[in-house]
Amino acid sequence: MTQEKRNYFRIQQDIQLEHQAVDAYTAKEGSIDSCFSGSESLQLFTQLRRIDQEAASLLQTISNHSRETAEYLQLINRKFELLAKQLISNSEPSADTHHSRVNLSEGGIAFYTDKPAYKDSYIALRAIFLPSYSSITAFAQVIRCDSNKNTPHQIAAKFIRLNTAERETISREIMRAQLKSARTQKQT
Repeated sequence: MTQEKRNYFRIQQDIQLEHQAVDAYTAKEGSIDSCFSGSESLQLFTQLRRIDQEAASLLQTISNHSRETAEYLQLINRKFELLAKQLISNSEPSADTHHSRVNLSEGGIAFYTDKPAYKDSYIALRAIFLPSYSSITAFAQVIRCDSNKNTPHQIAAKFIRLNTAERETISREIMRAQLKSARTQKQT
């Protein structure tokens, strides 16, 4: 973990987190989508965000030719985003989903939980970043689980098989958190 801390920016972030133990075969070969149910609205929102990213250069080109058309398209886009966020907020969260303060980087995650995990075991996790509602689903390998009698377990895990889109989502959330922190420090 100390090597990872040198390779990636890390942030403390409040998120909605759901995780579950999985076997090694599932973590190395299986589909992450099979691990979580009831996430259709969240998947829709994630897909809409990816389309936004793909369309960004087109919107810039349109803006260069017609600022009004670009502004109109941005307003329509905000409508879709509001609808998607409403769908997510109306969805029933899983009983295993809880708000957590996590330590996050592109390489891994550390969080507190009531469920212990063994070193080198595997977990599937779904993280929803608030207030953006961006999310990732990923497999991770537990590299440490610290526990005391009176406190929850702290699990540190490194992501495995993280695809480019998930890594970019984490990177954007880290940048947002850093910008927010810089603005807060500037105001004080």
